[in-house]
Amino acid sequence: MDKELLDLIIGQFKLDIGSGHGLSHWKRVKEIGRYLAQYTKADLKVVCLFSYFHDSKRDNEDRDSEHGRRASLFVKELYNKSA
Repeated sequence: MDKELLDLIIGQFKLDIGSGHGLSHWKRVKEIGRYLAQYTKADLKVVCLFSYFHDSKRDNEDRDSEHGRRASLFVKELYNKSA
């Protein structure tokens, strides 16, 4: 993943980056995704991007049913800025 993009994701993360849904979690999701991609032929770039974005918009460590929607809007916002 591009360092600039990762820094942007980390910079806007509201929780402690060392929290249960922070950077170490994102890295574990990436590793599990890469392992599974061997069997599913998933696109590794998509797996990597998902791993870092999927919890990037959490408001708390507990129940946050809207974090996925906020993350998808964040991805769209970044995409529109780059287009």
